[in-house]
Amino acid sequence: MCRIVDFLSEKRLSKYGNPDEPQTVEEYFFNVELCESLYPLLSQFEVALRNKIDSVFSKYMGENWIFEFVRQDEKLTEEKKYNRS
Repeated sequence: MCRIVDFLSEKRLSKYGNPDEPQTVEEYFFNVELCESLYPLLSQFEVALRNKIDSVFSKYMGENWIFEFVRQDEKLTEEKKYNRS
């Protein structure tokens, strides 16, 4: 008979207690559910943070700041190539 420990690993489950006890597996899956419940909030926070960063950079560096930044980075990279020779 296949045990859940064979799929999840003893090392992973041992953080929650004895891998052979059913309560350990229950605690592991409770933690998985808890983490899953935070993903939507984390996702929305990430979107809000990126939007705020864009808003601040746009205010001080112009609407196309990201494209200017990339062009400047490419220019510096090219200069480094030629300066090595």
